[in-house]
This record gives sequence, structure tokens and C-alpha cells, in this order.
Amino acid sequence: MKHGKFTLIIILLCGILFSAGKASAWGTDILVNPTSGYKYRDTRIAVAYDGTVYVGRLVSSEGNSLFQEWQVLKSVDNGATFTNFDGGSLSGSSKYLAFDMIVAGENATDFRVFVARSYIDTSTSYNEILLSKTTEGGSSSGISLSEASYTGNNRGFLDLSMATDSRDKNSSASPYSFSLSAVKANPSDSIIVWTDNVGSTNLKRRGIYGTVKYIKSVSAAIGS
Repeated sequence: MKHGKFTLIIILLCGILFSAGKASAWGTDILVNPTSGYKYRDTRIAVAYDGTVYVGRLVSSEGNSLFQEWQVLKSVDNGATFTNFDGGSLSGSSKYLAFDMIVAGENATDFRVFVARSYIDTSTSYNEILLSKTTEGGSSSGISLSEASYTGNNRGFLDLSMATDSRDKNSSASPYSFSLSAVKANPSDSIIVWTDNVGSTNLKRRGIYGTVKYIKSVSAAIGS
């Protein structure tokens, strides 16, 4: 019996040492350009075809209770250092409600960083979704979305989610399919999707689902 207990202690000790060694191999957490006093949320991470790491998020500056900024940073050294890549801001009584970011394209020609964000002007209850795409060289342009704004309801577009099939594209897509989904509150909540098969140059709006109850979040996916 004593021999059995001794063997068990040895096994447990080896397990603890193995776990400790495995944990230490991961190192410490990576802090992506934090600024003292600033708050961040809705952080998204994406890896490009060439291994570049992109991090996007909403930002609330020191002393500001509203999230009025968004930023995308990139790293070409596996997360060791990050540099500013893209971003924007609001002012006055407007604030961002939701944010999403993905990358698409398997070569330099087709590659884009897509950023979607919804905001509300709290003084007028004007709600809008903004969608943009940026090349790996930093050239950015907006993407038009039909019926992506409305006045009324202080909850606005509550959640956003994007999807693409660029790594395994539909045979009829050129260069890939792209979709953006959103939760809209006015006053009944609904899920709306904009989609195309030409790399987000001609997005079509599709009403999917509506309910008198609240919808908290949405997630998009594309099958090919």
C-alpha cells in the first residue's frame, strides 16, 4: 500500500512539473500597444495570407465614457511589435455600438482588410453602419450598403459579423464571396444580411429574420 502511494506521488509530481514546463513555454501575454487610461473592446484578430497579424478594436480615450474611436494595428513579426494601420473616430454625441474586422484574399492583388462598425448619434437617434476595405498598402475606401441607416430607437445596430470564403471560394465567386450581417433594433429586432460574390463591390441586402423579442448577437458564415 505504501509503495502504491509513493508511486502515485511520483506520478502527480511529474504531471505538475510537466504542466509547469508547458505553461512557461508560452511566455507572457502580448499587450497590443496599450495606452494608460484608455479602454478597449470588441477586439478582433485576423492573419493575412502572408502571415501578417491584424488586430482591430474600439477605443475609449482617457476621460471619455463613449467609445468614439476604432483602430487596426498590424504586426509582421508574429506579434512582437505592432504598428498603426487604419482607424477613425467620431465626435460630439455619437458613439460606436459594434465593431468587426476580417481579412480576405490569398494574394497581394485581392487582399483586403474589412472593417465594419455601427454607431448612434444619441442626440438624434440616427443609426448607421459603416463598412470599409483597405489594401495591404493602406489604401482605404468605403463600401455602400443599402438601407444601412435609420432614425429612431436608442439601441441601434447592436451587433455585426462578417464572413468570407476567400480561402476556399465558391466556383462562381470572383475573387471571393463576402457577407455582412447585423442585428437591427427598430422597435422589433431583426437580422439583416448584405452579401455578394465579387469581393464586396456590389452588396445586396437580404432580410432574414425578425421578432418582437430582443436579439443580442449575430454570427455570419459562408459555405462553399
